[in-house]
Amino acid sequence: MNQNRYTDHKPKIAYLRGSYLNPFETQYLIPLQDNFDIVLGYPKSHRYNLDGITIPRIQLPCLDYFNGIIPRNIEGRTIPNFLKYFAHEEVLFNLKNLTKYFDVIHVPEQSFYFTWQIAKNKSKMNYKMITMQDEVNPFWYLHKPAIAKRAALVRSQTDLFIARSTRAKTALICEGVDPNKIRVIGHGVDTTRFKPGPRNEDLCHSLGIKADRFIILFVGRLFWTKGIYAISDAAKLLLQHPEIKELDPLFLIVGDGNERTEFEERVKQLDIQKSFHFVGWQAYNQLPDIHRLADIFMLPSISTRYILEQFGIALIESMATGKPVVSTHCGAIDEVIGDAGILVQPNDYFRLYHALLKLCLNKDLRIQLGCRGLERVKQKFTYEKISQAITESYNEVLRL
Repeated sequence: MNQNRYTDHKPKIAYLRGSYLNPFETQYLIPLQDNFDIVLGYPKSHRYNLDGITIPRIQLPCLDYFNGIIPRNIEGRTIPNFLKYFAHEEVLFNLKNLTKYFDVIHVPEQSFYFTWQIAKNKSKMNYKMITMQDEVNPFWYLHKPAIAKRAALVRSQTDLFIARSTRAKTALICEGVDPNKIRVIGHGVDTTRFKPGPRNEDLCHSLGIKADRFIILFVGRLFWTKGIYAISDAAKLLLQHPEIKELDPLFLIVGDGNERTEFEERVKQLDIQKSFHFVGWQAYNQLPDIHRLADIFMLPSISTRYILEQFGIALIESMATGKPVVSTHCGAIDEVIGDAGILVQPNDYFRLYHALLKLCLNKDLRIQLGCRGLERVKQKFTYEKISQAITESYNEVLRL
């Protein structure tokens, strides 16, 4: 540990997640406070409600959205950040004064501007640097030379990478990172909250859902990359099947996003709106009960030139409640689900239809896959396992 830091016995960790700081990821850090003094750094212009975070936080001035004066979204629609087009997203100020007190700086992706700021000042400030890698698409930023140049510096200065999936690790290897400098640490859920159980009848009542309705659930952002139009088109075919008509499933759509209006219009165009229920964003503490409403969970993510599904956190939340999942061969999803769900190719409503049909008509298969998913979460994706792995990574870097 560096001798010019604070003199008490606990190493000092600065966790800088930028505008993506959120209660879900910081749950991994709560148990670490016994061994480390952790401070969270985030910009005034941030994306998430941070009220539930109990770890000490420092709000930093930022260039993005003019330091919080301009909102990030209005009525579910994202306000474009023009700085992004100049490769200057996530620009933070006062980092030099903050980082001089810490032994380890834990930063997000190579592409973030402030990650480059941390890398640039590392040799002067004498801290260790851990960089997180969610991205599974190597060199996605090559069409933006400024980001590519900054990312190269970040890779050269990073002491240890934490890859959120094996797929993310392979992206780093493709970019020239030494595999010995990469640790794969995924996401985890609190299995005391996300666990199997009966439907919450009060929740059903508040959402206007019959307690015995067969429910096919989607939780996520309503963007094209989440496969929302594959959902509507697959639903049209599914609802015409004679046995499915008798089952009368409800497609429960939880989330919001730029394409919600268009998605709802597509559902109306297909004349299946009576079988869809859009409830918008729900509080995170409601999600365990929302997942327990489902008979089937689906996340049909789609690949683009620059975007692949990095993990699919909603998948492990649903699996933890014992639900069968349907998803796609997109990004890291395969390694998250394993054999605990049905995977189809992305952007293929026809195969999604067949997967949903198979599960709707086979209760035994739903139970079997639900049990597999629950066991897989217990083995690989609990927040306790993730916390322990992060602890080991911090200690490893401190020994360097």
